[in-house]
Amino acid sequence: MPLSDLEIWAEIHANRLQIVPLDEERVKAHTIDLRLGNHLLLLFKREDVRGTVINPQIADVMSVVKRHSEEITLSEGQVFPLEPGRLVLAKTLERVALPHYLAARVEGKSGFARVGLQTHVTAPIIHPGFDNVITLELINNGPFDLLLAPGMDIAQLVIERLGSPVINPYQGRFQSQQ
Repeated sequence: MPLSDLEIWAEIHANRLQIVPLDEERVKAHTIDLRLGNHLLLLFKREDVRGTVINPQIADVMSVVKRHSEEITLSEGQVFPLEPGRLVLAKTLERVALPHYLAARVEGKSGFARVGLQTHVTAPIIHPGFDNVITLELINNGPFDLLLAPGMDIAQLVIERLGSPVINPYQGRFQSQQ
């Protein structure tokens, strides 16, 4: 069951749930707004992928991604036009640390969805024990270029309490991604 703002604040004040940096106005009725950080990974430059075929079941997906992508760092005030049909990996400004009895889901924002921005492809779950920034898979499914800027509200986090703490908290490969 999702936590209410009252429960979210209780977890934050007890230092069990950490959102850094925390802007108090971002805690809503039952979500926490997340902002876009300044690091983007533009995936699959069109000129590099023509004719490339991969089998995600056996390929080293991350090496394929890195080989066909371009890292972009935006400065304050700079924008990145996300063209229709393009995919970027983007990091949140906020680092999120979850205790062993809370999980979270990253959800899009309705205003962006209405112009075609998909915030995550199939990976909305943040596991108990996670402690890092969150990587978003941003796809422009609309007909217009969408301007992405560091610090803009980009997603929302729904925090959920588990029935009991997990035995094996998250220790996956994305725990230390930067």
